[in-house]
Amino acid sequence: MYSKLKKPILTTLTSTCILLAALNAGNMGFPTIDNYEERSFQYGVELTIPDFPTSVEEVESITAEVIANLNLAGDEIAGLPSGELTFDNTFRALDLASLEYYKRVLPINVVKNTSPDAELRKAASDAMVKLSKVSVEFDYREDIYLNLKAFADEKPELPEIDQRLVDDILLEYKRLGYDLPLEERTIVESLQKRLKEKGQEFRNNIRESKEIAVFTAEELDGVDPDFLKTIKNDEGGYEINLNIYSQVSKVMRKAHSEATRKEVTRRRASRVMINEKVLTEMVSLRHELASKLGYETWADYRTEIRMAKTGQNVMDFLNNLSQKIQPKLDLELAVLLNIKKEVTGDPEAVLQSWDISYLQEIDKQQTFNVDMEASRRYFPYDKCVRGMFHIYETIFGIHIEEIENPTLWDPSVALYAVSDKESQKPLGLFYIDPFPREGKFTHFAKFSIIPSAELPDGTEQRPTVALICNFPSPTDNAPSLLEYDQVRTLFHEFGHCMHTILTESRHMRFYGTTTPRDFVEAPSQVMEYWLKQKEVLDIFAADWQDQSKMLPGDWIDKVNASEIAHAAVQYRRQLILGLMDMTLHHPEDIEAVKADVVGVTQAIAEEIFLPYPEDTARILSVGHMDGYDSGYYGYAWADVIAADIASIFESAEDRYMNTELGMKLRREIFQTGNTRDVNKSVEAFLNRSSNMDAFIRSLGI
Repeated sequence: MYSKLKKPILTTLTSTCILLAALNAGNMGFPTIDNYEERSFQYGVELTIPDFPTSVEEVESITAEVIANLNLAGDEIAGLPSGELTFDNTFRALDLASLEYYKRVLPINVVKNTSPDAELRKAASDAMVKLSKVSVEFDYREDIYLNLKAFADEKPELPEIDQRLVDDILLEYKRLGYDLPLEERTIVESLQKRLKEKGQEFRNNIRESKEIAVFTAEELDGVDPDFLKTIKNDEGGYEINLNIYSQVSKVMRKAHSEATRKEVTRRRASRVMINEKVLTEMVSLRHELASKLGYETWADYRTEIRMAKTGQNVMDFLNNLSQKIQPKLDLELAVLLNIKKEVTGDPEAVLQSWDISYLQEIDKQQTFNVDMEASRRYFPYDKCVRGMFHIYETIFGIHIEEIENPTLWDPSVALYAVSDKESQKPLGLFYIDPFPREGKFTHFAKFSIIPSAELPDGTEQRPTVALICNFPSPTDNAPSLLEYDQVRTLFHEFGHCMHTILTESRHMRFYGTTTPRDFVEAPSQVMEYWLKQKEVLDIFAADWQDQSKMLPGDWIDKVNASEIAHAAVQYRRQLILGLMDMTLHHPEDIEAVKADVVGVTQAIAEEIFLPYPEDTARILSVGHMDGYDSGYYGYAWADVIAADIASIFESAEDRYMNTELGMKLRREIFQTGNTRDVNKSVEAFLNRSSNMDAFIRSLGI
């Protein structure tokens, strides 16, 4: 997942032993950002340490300053005489105003999601709500639009990338309702403001959830003892934070007690029931907005600027994929049901949603001899990070270096600089905030902080981003040890980071992950394929207590086989969320949806998979419903593209460590961002149009 800028007019934003020794080498001191100053000047680039507010007063001061500067920039564009309109003082000025806005606002968003100070998080959250409203008001400044349109109507000859900016912004004005009468447009503006406000509320309710489930040792029998030590309370019980997926996952995969697994499922899926009214209003607002803007559904509005183009195309894609996997799904569920009958000794046992992860784990051990919990010892967090850096450095021709962090908000947070390996040109900065803590964003995501663009003097503003993660915390006896899936998450999120940092875009509107939402996951998802290869894992996976002990030679082959064996179940679970999303936003009966957002979505799981426990509401805790709405299908859509790209590496010499292909991937996919039609980017890498063949094979179908 990634945290993306909004995109209306206020625009968006090999000897293994030798290598392991190198990875183990400590850094006796970190360079500072100042050490990059001379090189940055030489290449005409600017690296920027974000200005993170550290007090409520500073949040309020920055917010007021940002609003004033934004309005001033808007006044300058709006006040231009008709005879003095140029590309630079209209469309380019607007893009640069957006850049300056986000350089100050996005650090506030990071504070909102990471600060250990609850009062500061609250102030940052309030500021983001206020700034969202201001950005909507800015988008609806007709005086700005009139000058932009007047310039465009002259039809000047522009370079292709500049014309793309003009066309993209004018399309967004149309999507904001500028073809409507003023009275109707005013209503649309008010609806947009209200929707922004409710979206913030929806996400805040998830982030601030304090739902804790307390169990006895007996109820958690089977769960990793080392993990249990980290969650034991003073009374001898064990506290599962239901807002932290990594904790929930350990219980769902390992707890022998079905009652425990059901209780965790029930309480996690009902922890933010407060969001029912919020989501109902969001769905209603979206439908009203779509209708006023001339679209049949909200999904039609949202997908117009994506690869899918219409809500019906999305529904057809999801249903087609669901049907393709149905025969294999039936076989997989039959295997899991037989395992449950064997484990419970009950020939009448019934498969339930809370059984799936547990039974899959048993199957992995019994059929494939894969114990994911035991394999954690081969994946210490620090080694995984350094190994990942080496892999990305090799295939993309870059250098990553940890530097002194002057903006520490937690001792575990590290700051890194990225440079091109051949030229030494600085490319950007990124933070990694690795471990969970009270009040922090509870999942994994890339957060943009400083966008990228060409400044008026020709200097390149290079990007700064943050990876906000929730990997297992170190213990007194061991470092942070990751599960294989968590290593995959690390590679995925770092893919978003590289997609942002490797971008080359004159305009902020097209940098990095500002691509269509149903493509944006593809560059990250393709990077997960590297972890399916033994030669890649051998670069960094070794026993944390004895570096001479590598992962067993056939371990990844068994993991890959087990994942194919369970692929239909895993994918059907993902399709459930995609279909829930589309049922809300491309409905057959919008009134039925508004009357019961929980009921209509819960019914989907029961219809195509397995029912959730009674009195739960899975959709209310899916943060994607704000920002990723009408977009969850994008994971599957992008998976198809990612599998196709990965297939090229499969048949190459040196396979996934092929540097020539790696550089082509950097050049044609990561570097281009949204500076051209993403279909052209994919075709440029593949030397053909993309198809679904490789993806279907990856599912074992």
